[in-house]
Amino acid sequence: MKIKKSLYIIFTVIAISGIVLAFVGRALCVDHPKDYRAVQEEITVPEEISDVWVSEERIYVCYRVASCVNVYDKSGNFLWAVSAPFMRTASFMLMDEKLIIYNAEAFVYNVTNGEFIEVTPTKEIKFPDVDDTSSENKEETPRPGDVVFDWYTVSILDSNSTPNTIYSTPKWYWIFNFYLGFTVSAIGSLGISSVSLFEKTKAWLNIRGNGKITHREAKKYLLYIRVTSAIQLLCAIVNIFIGSTIAVTILTVHFVVAGVIMYNLIENLSCTEYEYRLMDFWKAVGIATFILAFLTLSFCL
Repeated sequence: MKIKKSLYIIFTVIAISGIVLAFVGRALCVDHPKDYRAVQEEITVPEEISDVWVSEERIYVCYRVASCVNVYDKSGNFLWAVSAPFMRTASFMLMDEKLIIYNAEAFVYNVTNGEFIEVTPTKEIKFPDVDDTSSENKEETPRPGDVVFDWYTVSILDSNSTPNTIYSTPKWYWIFNFYLGFTVSAIGSLGISSVSLFEKTKAWLNIRGNGKITHREAKKYLLYIRVTSAIQLLCAIVNIFIGSTIAVTILTVHFVVAGVIMYNLIENLSCTEYEYRLMDFWKAVGIATFILAFLTLSFCL
């Protein structure tokens, strides 16, 4: 009993810590200067670098969630920065001497000095075909002199193709990385559901075969939770291999129906111990598959 309680506490702390770190990091990405019309000082956000563009002697370091761009020279000296309003997932493009930060709307800046030009619907901009783009960051095989980057570092390859760092963000930023936090939360959540499922399975096996389901409402509940558990497993598979966000709607409906209604109704049923044990087991299965399906939504992000 003490071991089980300790495991619950440990996994709960892990799950909550992951959620807090992930969403604090995302919140800090949103909380940056909002004056999109003005050239800004260097913008610091705890977000991984999403893209890097190179034009002449300037390097454009882009942050998708923060919807901002820091610009440096090839020696790593900061030049200027621009920040579009929060878009959740911004994209970036250099074309026709313009820097474009866009999603549904496109915020257009002068590529040389960051001067604001205009806001226009993205659909009105004619972007070049993929095959026509020739940005250095699109090279499949980096060569000496090319700019390369990872989550928190931008480097230039020397003559021996050895990366020399010209820009890096603080190493502690990884603590607030959304995907790391989500992974930590997933470990904690799956740990909680696994401990619960193990406990309920053990209790069910102790009385398995010693009774049968006679309560009509209990039969309905078991049918419902078995079907929804199968659907949740299907949602998890769809999330992982297809990435369809249709699972969001399915999971939301199930949370309202099962979490708020079904799981509360079961507590008021007058059932035998056998029926309670069996329903507890399937309830744990339902929770475990729900958590699994919910966590795999990260594949759709």
